[in-house]
Amino acid sequence: SMLRILCHCRSGDIEASGNLYDAAAWAIVWAKMVPSRRFVPAAMTQPSHAVIPAFNHSHVLPPFEGARMTSPHSSPYIVTASELVQRFAFNGTRCVILGGLLRYRAELHALGFVQGFQWLDGSFVEDIEAREDRAPKDIDVVTFANPPVGLDNAQIKQLMASRPDLFDHDLCKQGFHCDTSIVNLTTSAEWLVTQTRYWYGLYSHRRGDLL
Repeated sequence: SMLRILCHCRSGDIEASGNLYDAAAWAIVWAKMVPSRRFVPAAMTQPSHAVIPAFNHSHVLPPFEGARMTSPHSSPYIVTASELVQRFAFNGTRCVILGGLLRYRAELHALGFVQGFQWLDGSFVEDIEAREDRAPKDIDVVTFANPPVGLDNAQIKQLMASRPDLFDHDLCKQGFHCDTSIVNLTTSAEWLVTQTRYWYGLYSHRRGDLL
């Protein structure tokens, strides 16, 4: 899987493209949660040269590095699920949230949502521990995906209705620690642009102070 941290002057958002599951990331999560396992973590908060840049002075990810108009390293930052875990699994609460995200991705994949990407946002991709002296409560996830192959609209609706744990906002948050929404990539171009504009705009400002 590929994940993309989408940052715009504040907290990052993450986009996962392709296969919505990454077993290697699970191995890292478990290694971090079980100290007896041999594991040497990469630098978490201030990497010298990483796909995910260091937090800025506002404790959020920068929208770009280098010159704004010419920087090859700018929002969105494409990373693997394993790189996401390496960077953000630096305490127990974050490991639990990441485990929920990986389970959520695996369940979507098992249902046939195998092509798409995810934007991740919220306090999880901020340095909320330094800014507010607390751990994140969940992770914001918007999944842009193609529906399962071979199903018509009625069958897709029936499939989604059969799994409220994945498609009901509150249940998904309880079960997976993910604050979720989903966008159908096969919808009309106009609606897709509207949805992309909405989520990008929402994810471009930090809740509370609109940074």
